[in-house]
Amino acid sequence: MLVVAISLALCILGTGASAVRDEVRKVRKVSLTSPLRPGDYASVTLRVPPSARCTITFRYVDIFKNRAASAAKGLVPETGGGFTWRWRLDPDIRPGRWPLAVRCGRSGMLTLWIQVQPRVPAPIVGKGYRYVFGDEFGTFDPTVWSRSIWYEPAAPRTDIYVRDGVLRLVSRRAAGYPPRLATTRVSARRTRSFQRGYVEARMRWTSGIGAFPAFWLFSTNWANTGRCPPLVAELDIFEGDGAVPTAHLGTLHRNTTGPCGIADSINANALTNDVDLGQSLDWHVYSALWTQDEVIWYLDGRLLKRWPAFDSTDQDMFLLFQIAAHAVRVDATTPDTLHADVDWIRVWQQ
Repeated sequence: MLVVAISLALCILGTGASAVRDEVRKVRKVSLTSPLRPGDYASVTLRVPPSARCTITFRYVDIFKNRAASAAKGLVPETGGGFTWRWRLDPDIRPGRWPLAVRCGRSGMLTLWIQVQPRVPAPIVGKGYRYVFGDEFGTFDPTVWSRSIWYEPAAPRTDIYVRDGVLRLVSRRAAGYPPRLATTRVSARRTRSFQRGYVEARMRWTSGIGAFPAFWLFSTNWANTGRCPPLVAELDIFEGDGAVPTAHLGTLHRNTTGPCGIADSINANALTNDVDLGQSLDWHVYSALWTQDEVIWYLDGRLLKRWPAFDSTDQDMFLLFQIAAHAVRVDATTPDTLHADVDWIRVWQQ
């Protein structure tokens, strides 16, 4: 890891050593700008003893998962016992809660925190959306994520885990390519659900015959009660086909599997045969804008398709990531280990 510290030193002339002893632990925050977004200007105003010599260090993780530091340049403190530092956050700063440490020798130290939120995605800029949920996967949080869904056994920790800031889902030939799912339904009482919004995730996945990665939302009511109404809504933001990595499947279901005597219906334009790139070769952002009236699918911010909402769509749904294999399509060329990696997930709502 690259560790860089931006340190600014200042001397504020004042009284002698006896006064310094009386001023220990007198570093106080006056103001701090937070939350911010990448590229915004940050500022912190502090009050310290007039004789204190202080340094400031701001550490964060950039989008490349390296530890880095702010692009602060030319910061000159004000004279006296109060001063303000102001600098521009690096455009590559990763969303999160990052520490700002102020050290003033014997006068003490102070640790502050700057909350950095993601940039608003282009499809919803100026439309009144706010960031309501996200995970940068610094760790696997069992209060947010489950390694199972109610109709499948829980996956072992060796198949769903976080490493190097990435959520990793693994399905293995040796185990029969079982579906591996990470969901925000920890239990019926602990489910993070959403109704409408802009939902996005940055993913990469294994190509090869039979590989089946997916990112979707599913009816919370049906998962928790098994009863309808409402019908069983499902929104597949992305499903991939390892044999055809240029294809994108984005499907809206009216009543998944057709319970309660009502057949399922889906959007007629679910399959996009050629998105002009091999999706499994690199990271890509898969997203959908879900409103009361329609769903719009995007790949790397590019609009792929749109479809009117069904009468069942407007209900709470929880999030799922998946890697599995199409059992009837697996052959000797299928990789022994299938992966779906998630760099981050974000949800925005009005």
